[in-house]
Amino acid sequence: MPKGKRLAALLLSAAILFTLTACQSRQPQQEPESANQTPVGESPVAMKTVTQDSQDGYVTYTFEIPEDWVTSAEGAFAVSGADQSNPDLERPEDILIYSHAVQIVNYYHDSLTPSQEEQKAYQSLFAGDPQPYREMLETMFAMDNEISQEYLGVTLQMTDFSCSYYQGRNGTLILVRDTVAYGTVSSTEVRCFREDIPQYMVVGMDNDQLELSSGEIALYVMDSLQVEEHFTLPSGNTEWK
Repeated sequence: MPKGKRLAALLLSAAILFTLTACQSRQPQQEPESANQTPVGESPVAMKTVTQDSQDGYVTYTFEIPEDWVTSAEGAFAVSGADQSNPDLERPEDILIYSHAVQIVNYYHDSLTPSQEEQKAYQSLFAGDPQPYREMLETMFAMDNEISQEYLGVTLQMTDFSCSYYQGRNGTLILVRDTVAYGTVSSTEVRCFREDIPQYMVVGMDNDQLELSSGEIALYVMDSLQVEEHFTLPSGNTEWK
C-alpha cells in the first residue's frame, strides 16, 4: 500500500489512541470572553492555498499548508495535508508519524459522530467552559483502554490538558492540547475548532524531532479553512443536494 494511502487509513483508525480532542497553540490559556484574545498571527513557515475534495465529493476543502506538503482525500468527510517524507506506522512506539500530517474532518458527519452527551461537551467548549470536554476525554480514554490493552498491550492515560481561545480571520478559534501516555511512550495531540464552522476540526501532533510538525501549523490551517458542502442528511442518510 502506498505511504500516503496507508497514512490515511491509520489517521482514520486512530480512535484507539486518539479521542475527539481540539487543538492548542503554545500560548497560555485565555477565556473566550476576554477582549484581549491572542491574534492567530502569521504561520511560522511559508504556506500555499490548496483545494481538495473528500472522497465522493461530499465536501470541498480549501486551506493553507506548507509549500512542500501534498494533499489527499481520506474519507467521505475527511482530507489531509502531509509532508512528503511521512513514514509508516509499524509499532505503537512509532505513533509520532502523525506529526507528519494534518487531517481536516467534519467530525459530526464522520463515523465518529458525537453522542448527545458529547455534543453538550462541545457546546460547553464553545461557550468558554472546557471542563465538560476534558471530562468527556477522560471517559473516552477509559473506554478505549479495553481495546488498547487487548490489541496493543498498553494503557492510555491523559497526563496533561490545556485550552486556549484565539481571534482569527472569521472569529474565535478554540485550541486544546492533550498529552497521552501509553506504556513508556507519550504524545501530544493538537486539534482545532472554529466557532463559525463548529462541526469541522483540524488535527495535528507535536514532535520536537521535526523541523516542522503538524501540531505547529494546525492552528493556521484551521484559520485559513473554507468548506463547501455537497450533501444533505435527511433521516440520517447522506444524499446529494
